[in-house]
Amino acid sequence: NGGAIYNVGTMNVGGTFTTNTSTSQGGAIYNSGTLNIADGSVFDNNQSGTSDGSAVYGATGSVLSFGNDVTFKNNIGDGALFLSTNAQATIGDNAKFIDNIHGGRGLQYGAIYQGSGVALTIGKNAEFRGNKAANNGAAIATSTTGTLTIGDGARFVDNSSISEQNNQRKMGGALYIANYADFGTGFEFSNNTAAQGGAIYYHNKKEDAVLALDGHTFSNNHALGDEVKDIKGAGGALLVSDGVTGTVDIKNSTFEKNDSTVTGGAILQMDGSTATINIDGSTFAQNQTGAEGGAVVSDATLVVKNSTFTGNKTTGTLKIEDVEAGQPAYYADNGGGAIFLYDESNTTISGSTFTGNESGTYGGA
Repeated sequence: NGGAIYNVGTMNVGGTFTTNTSTSQGGAIYNSGTLNIADGSVFDNNQSGTSDGSAVYGATGSVLSFGNDVTFKNNIGDGALFLSTNAQATIGDNAKFIDNIHGGRGLQYGAIYQGSGVALTIGKNAEFRGNKAANNGAAIATSTTGTLTIGDGARFVDNSSISEQNNQRKMGGALYIANYADFGTGFEFSNNTAAQGGAIYYHNKKEDAVLALDGHTFSNNHALGDEVKDIKGAGGALLVSDGVTGTVDIKNSTFEKNDSTVTGGAILQMDGSTATINIDGSTFAQNQTGAEGGAVVSDATLVVKNSTFTGNKTTGTLKIEDVEAGQPAYYADNGGGAIFLYDESNTTISGSTFTGNESGTYGGA
């Protein structure tokens, strides 16, 4: 463990860590104590062999503090930064996680893996670009307990949870959120890709959980599905998974040119979720899907206020009456160029505008 440094005490360190390799955990640093990383430190092209933390591994209960302007790039292994159970980590402003990728078969995560009970805080203007995972959340993957806090102005660009190398198509091209998340304002999610939840896959099932998305931009994110495993491409930008019962608040945000192969061009709420989704002052433009909901699909409480839906569409043309004898009706492309509402939905729309939306079958808007 620890290609360059193995720490069990208290350590202050800074500088450049490059081409370090560990056959197990922590390509550059293994920490089970207290580790303070100086401003401007760089972790470049480190590898963790067959295990966790291609650059830095934070062991169970350890404490890690990274200064401002820290960079993780081109690291190969199971997460550039891997935080094990009950670790605590803070990362300063202007952090960069660039082109970190999972390793060979059995290695799964891209930039950051956040284990159970981990408290992770990331400062303002973080950038996650070009990270690749063979599991959920190429930029950040979280467990079901713990907290994730990210400051204003974060950017998530060109991240992917689809690995041709490991023949895996997973969830959340940028973020897989299963714990409590507290996000700042003004995030950018652009050109992220997954089987479901092109930018974000939201999976926190706690009743008091709130996902607040304020002033964010989601553009050109993609949910491609997995035909081999019969997983539908769903939620081009955001997917709210089954069992989620809390609240999703979307305010002053833009969803543009996101797409999915089957359902929810921008946002999908899965059957089995009872969460309330509030959308206020937001724009949905030119989002697209194959069968249902060019922009939004809901199966519970949906409240839309003062929002604009323009040029969203469904492309499928198979109507219910055209489904082959003996096949279920849900094989049809049920439309809803802007919004598709399942039978358990309860929807209120006010002060909103629908223009130029299109369906290949039913419900142009």
